[in-house]
Amino acid sequence: MESLGIINLHLKTFEFGGIVFGGFEGSIRYKESIYAKMYTQDEATELLRDFPAVDVMLAHSPPYGINDEMDSSSHQGLRALRDYVDRYKPKYFFHGHTYPTTENMVTKYDETNIVYVYGDRVVTL
Repeated sequence: MESLGIINLHLKTFEFGGIVFGGFEGSIRYKESIYAKMYTQDEATELLRDFPAVDVMLAHSPPYGINDEMDSSSHQGLRALRDYVDRYKPKYFFHGHTYPTTENMVTKYDETNIVYVYGDRVVTL
């Protein structure tokens, strides 16, 4: 993707138009695969330990307890992302990976706008 001018934001930040973006790839480890980007809860916590505050966080998985299935081995959110949102309160948090319904979808958590993305989505910041 980088050869196309697309920045891989995993554990990186990027400022554009005065807005700071950051990212975290992958999901909870629910199977063994050398190709899939998956982490244990502890691994994700360690990776995000020193990640700075951003305005917009882009992640594959949701924060634990937000638009996830906490009892599911494959659709559980990451506790490290929940801790990150609690600590830094980004203006927006974008995620996919899970399948919340309109009845249980969280769109606001504390000061953070939660944006669930399936396929693609256009959002004006």
